[in-house]
Amino acid sequence: MSLFYDREKQRRTDRERLENIFQALFELRQGDDVDIANAEEERVATSTPIIDSSSNNDEGSERHIQLLEQALEVLEGQNDFCLDLFPESYRADEDDIVAHYIPLNLLLMAGATEQMIARVCRWNREQLTCRRDTGHPPLHFALHRYQRNRVNPHHSYWIRDDAILEVARQGGPDVLSCFDILGNYPLSLALQHQSDNHEFVQQLIDLYPAICDGCHKDNCGSIPLGTAIAYQAHRNVKQLLINRLRFSLPRSHNAQELVLSLWDCTNEEEAVVNPTGNLIDAQTAQDILAVVLPQFQSVTLECDGWTDDGLDVFLRHFPSMRPSTVSPTKVAAIKCHLTLPYHQISRGQPHVRKLFSNFLIQTLTGRLKLDPCEWDETSPSANQHGDTDDNHPHHHASLLDALANGIRLNHRQNTNQLQEVQITGLCLPDVPCLLEYLLGDATPTTLNLFDLKLLNSSNTHIDLNLNDDERPINSHLRHLNLRNPGKGSYLVLSPILRGLGKLPQLKSLCLTSNPWDGKNCGDPSKESPILTNALVELVQQAPSLQELTMVGYETDHARLATALQRNTTLQQLFVRDSTFYKTTDPIWLDLLQHHNATLQRLDITVHANNPKLYYYLTLNALGRATCRNPQTPVSKLIQLLLGVPQRHDDTVAAHVYVYGLLRETPSIWCSSFREERLY
Repeated sequence: MSLFYDREKQRRTDRERLENIFQALFELRQGDDVDIANAEEERVATSTPIIDSSSNNDEGSERHIQLLEQALEVLEGQNDFCLDLFPESYRADEDDIVAHYIPLNLLLMAGATEQMIARVCRWNREQLTCRRDTGHPPLHFALHRYQRNRVNPHHSYWIRDDAILEVARQGGPDVLSCFDILGNYPLSLALQHQSDNHEFVQQLIDLYPAICDGCHKDNCGSIPLGTAIAYQAHRNVKQLLINRLRFSLPRSHNAQELVLSLWDCTNEEEAVVNPTGNLIDAQTAQDILAVVLPQFQSVTLECDGWTDDGLDVFLRHFPSMRPSTVSPTKVAAIKCHLTLPYHQISRGQPHVRKLFSNFLIQTLTGRLKLDPCEWDETSPSANQHGDTDDNHPHHHASLLDALANGIRLNHRQNTNQLQEVQITGLCLPDVPCLLEYLLGDATPTTLNLFDLKLLNSSNTHIDLNLNDDERPINSHLRHLNLRNPGKGSYLVLSPILRGLGKLPQLKSLCLTSNPWDGKNCGDPSKESPILTNALVELVQQAPSLQELTMVGYETDHARLATALQRNTTLQQLFVRDSTFYKTTDPIWLDLLQHHNATLQRLDITVHANNPKLYYYLTLNALGRATCRNPQTPVSKLIQLLLGVPQRHDDTVAAHVYVYGLLRETPSIWCSSFREERLY
């Protein structure tokens, strides 16, 4: 029994001693003069003083080593301490903070050497994957804390490179291939905090080469190379990863998506002012294109900074980098998201625009997303504090021409055409420039224009009254989404809507604007009739329009409902204006009850759950227009009625809808009945 008590007493003594050692190491790491003579007097008489209280600041390194050795001495005798938590108290913002860590993390923060870490790891292997204190394994924790200690010049000691590598070496693949609590791999953390240390990154990769596989993906980015570029790693580090990725290509050909942030500038502030500084040059663009892009099917390139040569190389070589390891059907699904310098393409040398057009011919068969660079002269962020000088307007008309030429050739040469284009921050001179493009033969199937800016919104004249023989409309546009189309949008949208009414294939139109952002300048009560006139013309003339969305624009509901009386194509109408909280049901109920048989969804007011409206909308969806046609054969009517119960589980509701369809045109099933409809 006495032996047991002696062991417990020694254990408590050793723990107390170890806590004091760690606290002394922490205070010493903060650059404070440490005097623990009083603490030593409280220890057992057999204990050896940790440090000499008479030592001065010049002996700090010696005291540091002495403290570390004594900590190792205690841990060697008490191996189970390796998984216990020990406090580290410090003062921050006039508060006493106490954090708890396992000994391995405390030793790493105290600047333990490679040999010391190796000794500790041998005593207990479980500590290498322990997450009790911070939620991170020790290797991830050390990489997180490395930069914080390193940037503080007042710290006498910080986490050592060789100690981190020793933890990685002791942990092996199990540690090097696991996530931390934030979803990061060790290599990604190293590329963030050791981005200029080529030797450290290389040694870490050598410990577990598979970590550079192209499929490697974590919270920091798509692949290690993307993380290195995003965090402005040294060129040698990027070249190392490029070479490793080239080696791992056969193992990574099944990768699906690449999100690669191509930002290669050592000084972000300088890049905004001087966009032709240390940015992506020709060699960097060539290396990235040749190695990374062939492995992926979906590519997101956020290219904020380019030199002219780098942009030239990218546009010239990207079309030849399509995956060769996937089937043609998968190649057709390639998507691309580019953050490009609009003004550099629009106002640069002509060969850049030609390359941009050629880039669209062979490369893109799915979706193209174009965003302006932050430092673009016409981007929303660049004009946040001031408008563009009207005497020297900067617009992207030539960029739109290059896009049109590329899409036109893409349509001619590819069976899989470019389906969707999204452009944010496009700046055009006036409305005619936009309409010339929309009515032309170089539009994709789906076009999303966000934050469109028109420099001269007052110039809205365009000749749209030409005969079809004189002006054939060959536009491929089926879905158009205009969001925040610039200042004076009421007046701007009127000619745009009239032009869109000429499009033979347009199926859906979405117009959205924030009514509180100041862009809808003018008095809506005076300008909404102009917009309503154009909207009425659109509804009456558009031959294929099925969906219409209007958000943030005042419209005359009565006139719009009147225009829909003879419309036979529109199926969905979504309107958000000041009448949203008002009751306009009588207008729409009259429309649905007596006239329109094709509208299937109506979302115009908070009271849109009117059961009568819902009833007629459901009838339309079930085929009310077919039943209303006197020429409908009885056999077709029977097939339509038999399908109603299949779409409605409620038998009573199904019978109600069947009766509603039958009374639309009784003359079909009752030859003696003379009226067209029963109400």
